[in-house]
Amino acid sequence: MPLHLLQTPGPPLFELFMEENGELVPLNRSDPLHMPPEPSYKGLPMKTQWNEYNEVQHVVQIELLDIHTYRKHFLAGPSWQDLELSDEDIEDIRQSHFNKSYDPRPYAKSKMKKLMKRDPFLIPQHCDAKSVNYKSTGVVHNTNMHSKGAVHLACQQICNPVKGQFSATVQHQSSLGWSVSSKDLPYAQQAAKDYMGKFAKYALGFVKELGLGVSGSEADSVGYSHAYTADCVVENSACFLAERPNVIVRKGDSSHQAFTSQGSRCPDYDFTTTGWEGHTLYGEKDAEGAVWDQCYTDIPCIGYNPVIPPGKYKCPPNAIKSYQSPQADAV
Repeated sequence: MPLHLLQTPGPPLFELFMEENGELVPLNRSDPLHMPPEPSYKGLPMKTQWNEYNEVQHVVQIELLDIHTYRKHFLAGPSWQDLELSDEDIEDIRQSHFNKSYDPRPYAKSKMKKLMKRDPFLIPQHCDAKSVNYKSTGVVHNTNMHSKGAVHLACQQICNPVKGQFSATVQHQSSLGWSVSSKDLPYAQQAAKDYMGKFAKYALGFVKELGLGVSGSEADSVGYSHAYTADCVVENSACFLAERPNVIVRKGDSSHQAFTSQGSRCPDYDFTTTGWEGHTLYGEKDAEGAVWDQCYTDIPCIGYNPVIPPGKYKCPPNAIKSYQSPQADAV
């Protein structure tokens, strides 16, 4: 898709776009076509609804899942692999996930009694903020594999007519944003900030914690490199190399259960995230990674004010200036 079709208004950070009829439009989180269901949930019972922000949500009906289906789809992340879970344990977690009126404390107490009965010399571990281990379950309401990010100016302005081969690299980082339920206990809210904060720049790690299958080339941090032939050959013109990354967008909510290393629940330290959004990237060798092109600018050069040639793409005013000096390649 040519870059000249990608010029868009609006702020550069966190602004995402979708292609429609050869043009880009802002990503509409209310549109089911822009925000389709998570593909790994195919075949599960699901309903579509809109939240208080008029954002579309494709919600898996967890209450209709048996414990084996639930475990397959929601307890498959790395953090769950060190726990031996009985059917009763899985049902306890499933109820905690979807049933807002469910109280996990009685089951946690009964399980501890069973552990003590099995091993009278067992010293129960206490639940406190420093020692609990969090296990995450979540429902991804939307996954868009084809969003477009902001335009980045990948090399410095070329102020003189030039033709030659050059190369440039742009670095991108994933991101995760979230909100914590106001209904959680204060120390659970602090635990939520500490736990989720670990994933602020590692959204892919959080996605894996939820047990989702991800693309083999999906990445948290990536540097896209590009070799190109500059054709800034028009007198009194100036140009940049421009790049726009393709972004994978996921939105959902999640619940997080606290456990001791012995596998006992610590319900007072459970917390929920009422909404999160993660942005990840395609690997540097993936064809989906980024779109490159040249754009012309009217930023003054030394000795003259550039003129944008007719028919050439003007650099967006909101482009992110993450550029470097263009490097000439040996020919």
